[in-house]
Amino acid sequence: MDFTELPPADPTADPAEARRATASWILGGFGVLVVVLTAFGAWNPGNLVHVDRWLNHPCEFGAALVPLGLYLFYLRSDGDTAAWIARRIALVSLIPLTLTVIGLVAFAPEETTVAVSPSGSYEVVAIAASGDARTFVLRTRDGLLSRQASHPLFCFPSSGGDSVRFVDEQTVEVASGDVVEGGADRVTFDGLDVPWAGCD
Repeated sequence: MDFTELPPADPTADPAEARRATASWILGGFGVLVVVLTAFGAWNPGNLVHVDRWLNHPCEFGAALVPLGLYLFYLRSDGDTAAWIARRIALVSLIPLTLTVIGLVAFAPEETTVAVSPSGSYEVVAIAASGDARTFVLRTRDGLLSRQASHPLFCFPSSGGDSVRFVDEQTVEVASGDVVEGGADRVTFDGLDVPWAGCD
């Protein structure tokens, strides 16, 4: 054994390489977190309102993984031409990705609580859709743990003036402001189990 032979260089001895290695581990962990949140948002077994609102965007989250993966490739490579191209693509793609995130926040559908059950346990929320359409969704009133029915109660075109009220704890009546008197509909539900209204 030749004790005069120098040991192999420690890649972490170079501060720049150490920073790149640390950044790659952080970026990789963030990527795993994005994948987990995307899967949970798409699954959403409890129909949680806030999970559906903020995490149920698989296309947007999937697009976020593209620049993240490219930059991770750059950090783990030896700085060749392909790595620098990946880095530039990753940085440029952050622009439309940022605009997409801003759009999700700024242009979220308008929601208005239009009726609350006698006990205060349930509420009906009107959600503005495309054009003059409105969808009425049943939700629980549990703060961050609020859940919503998997199907809307009602949906129809409306210019406003709709009448929505709880007849009792598990029956909702709605009348569109665009129809003549007597056009009210009633839906009875059990928990968050509501009949399909043909809106999906």
